[in-house]
Amino acid sequence: MARLAPLLPPRLKATYLMGAADERQRFWIDVFTRRGTVTE
Repeated sequence: MARLAPLLPPRLKATYLMGAADERQRFWIDVFTRRGTVTE
């Protein structure tokens, strides 16, 4: 999921952020902005 997240359309990304708690929003923003720098 983390590798595909940056490829999601902006509208779909927004659905993960709308109404989410601040901590959860930070998590998703981090996921969306990594751009493939995932460590396993």
